[in-house]
Amino acid sequence: AAAPDNPYTHNNIGWTELEAGHPEKAKGHFAEALRLRPNMQEARLGLLESLKAKNIFYRGFLNWMFFMSKQKEQAQWFIIIGAFLGYRYLSGLTADYPFLLPVVYLILLLFYLTWIIQPLSNLLIKLDPIARHALTESESKSANVVGIGLGLGFALLLGAWASGLTLVLLSGFFVLSILIPTYMYFDFVKTNYESYARLAMWGLWGLGLSSLLLMLLGQWRGSLLWTGYLVGFLAYQFLANYWRMRARPVEE
Repeated sequence: AAAPDNPYTHNNIGWTELEAGHPEKAKGHFAEALRLRPNMQEARLGLLESLKAKNIFYRGFLNWMFFMSKQKEQAQWFIIIGAFLGYRYLSGLTADYPFLLPVVYLILLLFYLTWIIQPLSNLLIKLDPIARHALTESESKSANVVGIGLGLGFALLLGAWASGLTLVLLSGFFVLSILIPTYMYFDFVKTNYESYARLAMWGLWGLGLSSLLLMLLGQWRGSLLWTGYLVGFLAYQFLANYWRMRARPVEE
């Protein structure tokens, strides 16, 4: 009421409404902020989040992100590492309690979705002829990577199920996993961690492809490199979280 033409006021109210679970109200405020200040990056991101928050699954993910953003860095690490150790402990119990396997698979699927749900939602946004213009070039590219990776990965898993070939199964797992550091590279473009993200991405690509090629040729070193890829992929999850907490934009 005091400053109806202030874009920052509309932006702040938009994020408040979004956190409260009112994406439609938030969208109106973000749209007004952008009308008043078309190049306002934070309002653009808010508008994009409010569009994606119409999906109930993404809304749950967004609530999780709001919760994590309110925690101190030490608490964030405690939650991340605690969740990983809890999963490992539960996974270890499946040998004696096989009925826990569906729970373990569900947790693993949820972990995977937390990594790809943002670009996957952006891929759905691209189907809207109007909303797609809210995406940046990097967001559009990362969405394409996830779309292609998921399609190819699940095709390989289906091929492995039909053929029973272990190498095809590993190839499917490789494609589904490598798309995470590949699409995330675009998240770190023009930040102080861009070079680290690029090095990690190409390093994992090299390890994964080399191991699959050597296994195809019957070389025992392929299994060794595959173990290295798995360790590197696991380490990447923690590195990426660390980079996200500390990433800052850099001037061109």
